[in-house]
Amino acid sequence: MRFGTFFFFQAAPGLTHADVVHRELEQMEWTEELGFDQIWLTEHHFIDYGLAVDPASLAAAAASRTRRVRIGLAAAILPFHHPLRLAEQMALIDIISRGRLDVGVGRGNRPAEFKGTTSRSRKTASASTRPCDIILKAWTEERFTHEGRFYTDPRGPRDPQALAEAAPAHLPGLRQRGRHRELGRARLAHAELAAHGPGRSARQSAQ
Repeated sequence: MRFGTFFFFQAAPGLTHADVVHRELEQMEWTEELGFDQIWLTEHHFIDYGLAVDPASLAAAAASRTRRVRIGLAAAILPFHHPLRLAEQMALIDIISRGRLDVGVGRGNRPAEFKGTTSRSRKTASASTRPCDIILKAWTEERFTHEGRFYTDPRGPRDPQALAEAAPAHLPGLRQRGRHRELGRARLAHAELAAHGPGRSARQSAQ
């Protein structure tokens, strides 16, 4: 059994937003010092429920402040990101953390958070497996192209390349029709799988 800490960056009464952010960053360091195994981060927008508006920035900050604990996203909300950009960010953070990154994605569930986004973002919430396809291609293929309803990506060599020997990463978070949808699991020494995180040894499942 492993234990971790989950950070929402909640805007508590009586604290400035700067106080909240710096206190929780400090608690990430305590997570490692106290012997916990994981740090988990989330993403929220336009609500006091959480100031975690940029999971990539927070994951990079956690990676720079720790050396041992794994760093997980639960989850990056796909409709708020271009999938190729998210794949690049996660690959870079995988390098910064020396392979400690676990990637989780989701569709989002709070109407208030979608009000400040584009209409395309609201539509893509119902088609989140397509961004997953792009992310997985970016992590596993040297070159690829993707043509779809919401995204068209001509692609050259993938850059940056995540760590070749990264520990298993996860890609959960897509709930469809009340059931879990398994996209695949694999562990390998080279990039030849249907689903995995930034590193080359990985597991991926989608809800």
